[in-house]
Amino acid sequence: MVVSDEASNFKLARNFITQQPESKHVLEYRCLVHVFNLVGASVTEDPSVKIYTDQVLDIIDMISRTKPLAAAIVEAGGGRVVRPVPTRWFSTCAAINSVLRIKPGLASMPDWPEFGMSRFDPLLEDSILWDALDHLKTYFDGLSKIIGIAKCYDSNLSVAFRSFLEFGHTIFRKLPLSRDFIEG
Repeated sequence: MVVSDEASNFKLARNFITQQPESKHVLEYRCLVHVFNLVGASVTEDPSVKIYTDQVLDIIDMISRTKPLAAAIVEAGGGRVVRPVPTRWFSTCAAINSVLRIKPGLASMPDWPEFGMSRFDPLLEDSILWDALDHLKTYFDGLSKIIGIAKCYDSNLSVAFRSFLEFGHTIFRKLPLSRDFIEG
């Protein structure tokens, strides 16, 4: 038996086992949590989602480069923005949630030169962006919940998979993924 969550290790083990004369076959059991993580990673890289996550990064970068503004947002109760880690899709979820959380505070900031608020005017007025981020928050929060269920039910993966199917059934009725769809 070989247990690994590293794909390259598993590939090496599969090749080694299948080359042994006494091995007739290899049974593979994939970790459902990893499968759900791959689904999240795939959605994050989809061009219709990436356009919005890139805008989230722009907002985070603008705030991070303006220390007085970042401090004022924290003081106003908006918290800190969270920069996503490229290899961890769930950090994209945290980044989206942090930007949505600071939006009210950002919109109420005074137009002081040291804050550079004029840069944010087009972004704050882009209702399509904020609607899309609300939808993505719904998607990623739901997927995070499903992953939590999968981790808790290791011995009963059918519960996690059933939750995933229910999640998929409802999310596509709620989540417009392309800008054209949102505008239409």
